[in-house]
Amino acid sequence: MWCLLRLKARTTCLKVWAVVGSFFDSPEHLRAPTGADVHLRGVSNFSIKLLRVFDDKKCSLKRYGIRMEKYSKLQVFLHWATFILVLFQFLSPSGIGEVFKLRLENKDFEVGALVSLHMAVGTLIILFIFSRVWMRLSGLEPQYQSNGQRSLKILARIVHFSMYGVLLLLPVTGGIAWFQLSIDARNIHEFLRPVLLVLVLIHLLASLFHHFVQKNSIFKRMWF
Repeated sequence: MWCLLRLKARTTCLKVWAVVGSFFDSPEHLRAPTGADVHLRGVSNFSIKLLRVFDDKKCSLKRYGIRMEKYSKLQVFLHWATFILVLFQFLSPSGIGEVFKLRLENKDFEVGALVSLHMAVGTLIILFIFSRVWMRLSGLEPQYQSNGQRSLKILARIVHFSMYGVLLLLPVTGGIAWFQLSIDARNIHEFLRPVLLVLVLIHLLASLFHHFVQKNSIFKRMWF
């Protein structure tokens, strides 16, 4: 009975996500060699992910003979949308620091629209990063192009997951500081801001190194 329900759920999910995912994903970034399951060739990454969730065995993309040539359109959207949101957080004069000081001093304050927007954008960043980490840990990513240099692959993973961690901690510590009036959380929040800038700079320089020195398709894989 349970197996039958799971099979029906898997089939339904695949059908739904084949439609929903088609708005974000296109099958050209997937390559299925001869002998792979034909019914997986035209479905989106999310459909494949759901197949892994409902599959009885511990499976992966490799089990179905499928490998990703580039990031899906949804992953590309999340990448650049996160970048724009983080840039907005750094450049927008929200005034949240001044309001926080007034709250600590028990003075009258007013939560303006920019303060509310700052917190809303922080929440959105958390959702985006959780989605990206979930996809990455699920194996939904192209093979890293290191030209055989294992040290570059390890360094890239350290930088990527460090960025994910900082991008999660920034809004979390900001929320704790705001709602709990925690000075410690505020200090951590302020400390993480330049850390994120350094990680983004390393990420950018590494991308330029791949493009101009190693001359691979690093930029093409993260574009629509």
